[in-house]
Amino acid sequence: MEKESIVRWISVATSSISKIYQNRELKDYNINSSEYILLVNLYEKDGISQERLSANLFINKAAAACAIGRLEKLGYVKRSRDPNDSRAYLVTLTAKGFEMRNFIKTKLNY
Repeated sequence: MEKESIVRWISVATSSISKIYQNRELKDYNINSSEYILLVNLYEKDGISQERLSANLFINKAAAACAIGRLEKLGYVKRSRDPNDSRAYLVTLTAKGFEMRNFIKTKLNY
């Protein structure tokens, strides 16, 4: 087996184990690892457009919209029309979303 192949498999295994751990820790909050990363990004820059959020995370717009919609239903974020562009939505953290920051920071080493 080539070195690059071994390194790739180690990387895949590490990523999988990390997601399993994140999902287990977030289970009580009904959040999964793909939604958690959106919250982390909003902790860095709250009130950004849904499009910018998906670009920052290199995920497609539809996947970002779905995850943001789920976080919105759970009360972690809210979406509002961008006053500068009526076609766009701004995503902001709610009080409940901000409360998760300490948990995420301590448990998930963000």
